[in-house]
Amino acid sequence: MVVASSNNTAVENITNELPSATAIDDLWRKRADYFRQIATEVLHAADESRRETQSRAWGLIAARLGNAKNRNDFMNAFWQFPGDDRYRVVHVDCNVTIDQTLAELAPFRRAPTFAFVDQQAAEVHWGHAQK
Repeated sequence: MVVASSNNTAVENITNELPSATAIDDLWRKRADYFRQIATEVLHAADESRRETQSRAWGLIAARLGNAKNRNDFMNAFWQFPGDDRYRVVHVDCNVTIDQTLAELAPFRRAPTFAFVDQQAAEVHWGHAQK
């Protein structure tokens, strides 16, 4: 399901409420488990107040993905593996930090390296992408 609206608050409310454990009947609350742990992390990333109140999710059925911050928050919550240092998300202007970031990756040259550049959020100098 895709929810699109000019009212961002309404969309945020829907995507935060649907996966919340309080959105389903008590009869199902204990049994409903559609990636519950990841869904809870995604819910907390989207709404810090839910983390503070220790709200739980029942299932990964909705996420806020409308802007770059929301997409980054989702990605960091969804693709989390505690103690796994095989990936790192760098939230900076790649035009400024590309040389430093590549230098930090030098010890890992034998492993595949992927870079995802959000072309909507920055003016990418494509000469840097060739490095």
